[in-house]
Amino acid sequence: MVLRCTTVSLILLPIATYFVHSYNLGASYAQARDVRALEGHETALPLYQDILSRNPNDCTAASLIAGNEHTPKLQDKACGCSSIDDVRRIRSLQKVLLESDFTRKGVAELFGVESEKSFVAGPIYVKPVVAGTSCPEPLSTSDSPLKCLVKMFLLGFCERRAVLNSVFGDIQIVDLLLELGLAFPCTSRSIGSKELIVPYVQIFPMDAPVQVEQRNGYIRHDQDPEHLFFATDFHPSVLSSTTVGTNNDGAVMYIGPDSLALVQHMPQLSPAAGRPTRVLDLCCGSGIQAITALAVLSSIDSVAEATCVDINGRALRFTEFNSILNGLSERVTLQIGDLSQVMIDGNNHLLRKLKERSNTFDILLSNPPFLPVPAFDESNEVVVSIARRYGFFSDGGSNGELILQSILKSCSSLMNDHSIIGIVSEFMNPGVALCDKIEQWWNQQTSLLVTAKGILFTNEYPISGKEYAARRAANDAEAAEWMNHLTQLQIELISPGLLFIRTERTAHDAIHATKRLQIEHLKVPKTADGSIWTPYNKNALIFTCDALKNLNQ
Repeated sequence: MVLRCTTVSLILLPIATYFVHSYNLGASYAQARDVRALEGHETALPLYQDILSRNPNDCTAASLIAGNEHTPKLQDKACGCSSIDDVRRIRSLQKVLLESDFTRKGVAELFGVESEKSFVAGPIYVKPVVAGTSCPEPLSTSDSPLKCLVKMFLLGFCERRAVLNSVFGDIQIVDLLLELGLAFPCTSRSIGSKELIVPYVQIFPMDAPVQVEQRNGYIRHDQDPEHLFFATDFHPSVLSSTTVGTNNDGAVMYIGPDSLALVQHMPQLSPAAGRPTRVLDLCCGSGIQAITALAVLSSIDSVAEATCVDINGRALRFTEFNSILNGLSERVTLQIGDLSQVMIDGNNHLLRKLKERSNTFDILLSNPPFLPVPAFDESNEVVVSIARRYGFFSDGGSNGELILQSILKSCSSLMNDHSIIGIVSEFMNPGVALCDKIEQWWNQQTSLLVTAKGILFTNEYPISGKEYAARRAANDAEAAEWMNHLTQLQIELISPGLLFIRTERTAHDAIHATKRLQIEHLKVPKTADGSIWTPYNKNALIFTCDALKNLNQ
């Protein structure tokens, strides 16, 4: 009997030790993530280095980026494109991605994604992993270039140098990635870690969308689509931070459902015929909207040009990189500028620069920051915590409408006859009052009178302020602060949405119409497929595209 108990004890002891170790490790990861998010890279660095010493099998980019003392300097090197050699390397990278079948279809087939999801422009269903995640079994053996690329640049795992050299053969892939600042050798002291190559950016493969057409319950896809690629910073869930580099630059926004929601409507945004198309992308981030627009237009307008605007110099560098990567750099112009200043001075430096480049534009696209983040108050620890979790690409001012209002205020002076505007955003208190507010913003610009009509699409059932607060908060204290903030602003309902405006005519003298912009609010019917932004919600896409046909008439 004693022997039996002893035997059982000997068996249970390692099991108990394993669970205690796992629990302690999990708590350490959670603590390290919070410290990195709220106090920065330097403070969290020893925590991650300790974790890696206890868990040397952790091969996530999240941990190895956070555990590298040189990370800020390495992040500054990401997506370098300043020299002729860089341009040559970027074009070589495009060739590698295409030859590896790192495409929408290739990734869908690798994951066995059913056709209902594979109609989406890109693999939004592949989520990058957080620190400490184990590599899924199908990808643990990297026996093809496609698997290596997916593992590193979509999922965010490291790969061994020897494996990359073997799989890619004579391509010298490691040198190419290092020279472009897309990946770097691991610096952890773990055994064998020096052989790991750590991805420092995400690369999202996408097909240029085509005209929405339903056939037998499915949405048509082009048989020979144009393949596009977009480098971005990793999701904040990977970085545990919204700033990067030695100057704490804003991270370049990942490709999310909101990005794709506007992208998938691109074929419906047809410009007026008879002249070269001029595209303006405000808050461009990675350049996904402008570059996709040029790709979609390529069959009817091979000389279309785009101007990309962002307040973040890092975003403009990534946009330039992506324009080269997609063979469109000669038709993309970059402009740094702060749209929030339009609210202060309607004739500010940015607007003057845009008018110098192109007096008016045919297509205006924007995915602006839209979160109603509480105004920064250094005396309020909870507000400070919230502010540090949201960066350039998400903070839309205290009411979430600062940049949206700036865009609409300046739109009518930048657009010409029969221009089209497409904006993806969250909308506060969607309804008649919001439509009136949008019309008022538009009418504030009086230097050039533009009549227009538009459609605001939101969900049939917006979420409540309480639910929104819970989604945006990291803990109960933040949820309470969010709720208090929304209540003060009388924000009761919030919905993701899309706003499209078609200009009709312009004049330099008074226009008799009492309303120069008229907005119709359409609620996208609720289905089991999700919201208006859900990438696989074909019913929502068909509904919005059908409505846009009327706007284009």
